[in-house]
Amino acid sequence: MAWSSSGHDGAGTLPEIAVGTLRMRQKYAEYVAFNRPIFVIQSASATVAPGGDTSLTVTVQPSLALTFQWLKDGNSIEGATAPPLTIASAQAVDGGRYSVMASTNTSMTAVSEVATVLVAVPQSGKLKDLSVLAHSGQGADVLTAGFVTSGGRDGAAADSRGGAATRRKPVGG
Repeated sequence: MAWSSSGHDGAGTLPEIAVGTLRMRQKYAEYVAFNRPIFVIQSASATVAPGGDTSLTVTVQPSLALTFQWLKDGNSIEGATAPPLTIASAQAVDGGRYSVMASTNTSMTAVSEVATVLVAVPQSGKLKDLSVLAHSGQGADVLTAGFVTSGGRDGAAADSRGGAATRRKPVGG
């Protein structure tokens, strides 16, 4: 573009072009901000027992004309193209790091945060290494009785008058 001594060739002055370019950048930034998918609710990590079910879901704005692709460990999951992603009858191979890519019809894309799915056998509560000691009576007539349980072994009862512990069958055994 040739510039004349007046500073323009009829297409606008350099400051006018600069202002126009700035306005175009601002409009583009507004367009991107308005049209880019934004995850307003992210999926939470989950622990599921083998054979159990879990779902991962997200909420994205704008919600019009979005397409989704779920990823496991960074790789596309075939056929997983809509929220929520349901993992039915979970097995160990289903454990991993899940995310979802949301795209608009204007090719703007965003990827969710990672939600980790852990497939694990739940640990049931159990009592281990419990002991109880009780005293009854006074003076020379004190009876001390107790039991100890540790991983299914028979309980032990002690009589302070006899001084020796005797093995007893567990209750109900």
